[in-house]
Amino acid sequence: IGICREPCPRECRICDKNIVQEILFGTEDEPDARFVLLPDCKHIIEVTGLDKFVNDSYNNSQEDTPIRFPECPRCKQNIRRCMRYMPILNRVHNLIAQVKKKIVGNQTEKEINGRRILLMTDFRRTEANWKEISLRENKEFFNRLDDPYYFLNDGILIRMKNILTFLNEIDKLLIDGRKALPKILRLPLHHIIKYLFAQPQNRNFAEQQIKDIEAELIRFRRVVYYEALLKFINENSKCALKPDEQNSLDSLKHLTKKTGRFTDIDKENFDSLIKTLENLYNLPGLGITENERVAIVAALNLKKGHWYVCPKGHPYVITECGGANQESLCPECREKIGGQKHQLLSTNRHFDLMDNSQYAAWSDQANLNFIPQNI
Repeated sequence: IGICREPCPRECRICDKNIVQEILFGTEDEPDARFVLLPDCKHIIEVTGLDKFVNDSYNNSQEDTPIRFPECPRCKQNIRRCMRYMPILNRVHNLIAQVKKKIVGNQTEKEINGRRILLMTDFRRTEANWKEISLRENKEFFNRLDDPYYFLNDGILIRMKNILTFLNEIDKLLIDGRKALPKILRLPLHHIIKYLFAQPQNRNFAEQQIKDIEAELIRFRRVVYYEALLKFINENSKCALKPDEQNSLDSLKHLTKKTGRFTDIDKENFDSLIKTLENLYNLPGLGITENERVAIVAALNLKKGHWYVCPKGHPYVITECGGANQESLCPECREKIGGQKHQLLSTNRHFDLMDNSQYAAWSDQANLNFIPQNI
């Protein structure tokens, strides 16, 4: 029942009648019907019907139709090894090669594969370090990196790299906002994650999309700062706000809650307002954690009360007895710091938040306020 110079089907027209004469194209039950064995899937198909099916699938392809190999009409598996259709298969191979060259450009498949392996390694390492993000069903997008037969063009690889960068920043924001951000304020970050995977995944983001995503993440970095500052003020009874400080705080709130895109001007205005409130929020302004604060205080091994701040809220330490015996300039803002004869400059103040002290080491409360006559 086979074709000369083609692999012979094992089925018998009489013994395997139900298989051989199973109707597909309508010519299978003719007495002289001949069949082609497809090596890829092992199905046997009546030759005249299969010839027309394969030729039609190739010749009737439209410009907007993806280039693909002919398929088995029974199981839809690609036909790649059938000698009878090798001329058509070779033409499809050439078309695919042309498209690959057009997409990849001057990069070889070896170079693309090298980038794929590096990105796959980067993804696995990065995912293992995430504390707040779980991709779940979206992980399938990155699983393509494990499939050496999945064609990854330059646009897809760049898109994956961009998504990985955005996810890293979102995870950091969620970690930083664990205590400061109410749950409702964390939801927009999860919406951004959904947006990243909701777009067409066969090309990179448009330039405007990248700018919009970056702008939202810049906004949320400042939302975290504002919410942490607000929580700090509410929990610290010593932070009594002056009218101008309250105005600055209200302006920060307006900038973080405003509708529309967070522009470069918004960012500059927010960062300028932060400087006016640095004296209220010294520790977060330093960019150190509670553990780091404890480690710094322990490393200096000083009694409580040796920490002070300049007029603009930048901390510094006075060693020895803790009393000011000389003046200098703040390395951050160049304002005067220190004092003379154990008298602190009136523009400086004791920084109790650094070491949880109740008063300065040299003060009336510490009973160290006498001034030796020979100094």
